[in-house]
Amino acid sequence: MAETIHADIQAALDEGRVVENFMVRFNLDSGTYGFWTGLGIHESGPGGVDYQGAGSLMEVAAISETQDATSIPIEIRFSSVPNTDLTPDVLAGIESETYKGRTVRIYRIYKDPSTRASLGGAREVWAGTIDQVEHIWSVGGDAVLLIKCESRSLDAQKTGFRMRSNEDQKLIDAADKFFHHSATAGSESIEWGKRPDKRAATGKLSGGRGRGLRPGQD
Repeated sequence: MAETIHADIQAALDEGRVVENFMVRFNLDSGTYGFWTGLGIHESGPGGVDYQGAGSLMEVAAISETQDATSIPIEIRFSSVPNTDLTPDVLAGIESETYKGRTVRIYRIYKDPSTRASLGGAREVWAGTIDQVEHIWSVGGDAVLLIKCESRSLDAQKTGFRMRSNEDQKLIDAADKFFHHSATAGSESIEWGKRPDKRAATGKLSGGRGRGLRPGQD
């Protein structure tokens, strides 16, 4: 989705006078959870949720789009640190959730580097669903939670599973019989060409004796 940035914020970005952070919101069965790449609690963020600061322990992959609505998956990486709020056990807790297909929203927020005040509020830059979750364990006891997400643009590539029937068409125009034979036309055999004998047509060209061309004939 295209992001419109106010001219004042864009000028501050160009001059390096703005701190950029990402905010991620997960809607799971047990509740809604928010995290952001800053420190501390960001209260009443998008969706009315308090966002837990993860700092550099959370990384959001580069977000990109294509003009043909191709689905571009992204990855959200959480790194654990023993003896902190984000321990390996906390990351492993996602396995108790039904996470596949659950909604994920990513926001970008700009803050003043001096006052830490938000500039213009958070802007949604990506929306999708959780596809896979991977746990990466290291020898030192640290762990990484890799959450792979699919963009909602994937829906633009899906085809429907139901074809319009004759009954559907009657709801539009009772006199329209365009789909009258739709239920049987796909399974009927259509014979074509001349058969040299009385055997059932197979749909393939028949050779052999009879009216076939002899060598040298045009």
